[in-house]
Amino acid sequence: MLALVGAILGGCSAPGGNPPSAFRRTTDQIYVALGLSQIFGHPCYHKVEAEAGDYSEFIGKDACYRFDPPRHFEGIWRDEFEASRFFPNLDHLPAPEEDSGIWLSVDSVWNKLPPAVNEAAEKGVTTNYRIAFIGRKTSVPGHYGHMGASREDIVVHRIIEIEPLAAATPD
Repeated sequence: MLALVGAILGGCSAPGGNPPSAFRRTTDQIYVALGLSQIFGHPCYHKVEAEAGDYSEFIGKDACYRFDPPRHFEGIWRDEFEASRFFPNLDHLPAPEEDSGIWLSVDSVWNKLPPAVNEAAEKGVTTNYRIAFIGRKTSVPGHYGHMGASREDIVVHRIIEIEPLAAATPD
């Protein structure tokens, strides 16, 4: 029993997955620590029984992961095809190949973003924005965002300011 508790709190995880301490639900922590998610299903999903057939449904980030308290963030948001990168406290455009390792989740405020943001996203155009917002960052580094490629995730709860930036020009 002590080994189980140590594994859960110690943060061992499946290759490419989040450590057990990243999850809010104890069952998810145990399944990940013991490698049982292949048997009992992926963490943060629950089974939905439907007439057309059963399926798994994501419980949502707030219910799934541990987050720090809400706070003010400022920096550069790079919105691109299958990527949403946030560069905190940056006052200049990052190089195109630069990666902050921070995924910016704007789902909850998408309908409050300026129309130009939505239009650029629909066209698949990479766009940079200076942004200030209130949000919450994941408490435990892991694998977040598209394909788990980011070590942290920040969920935006309220946009304070957003301004499109000119595209970077070669030196």
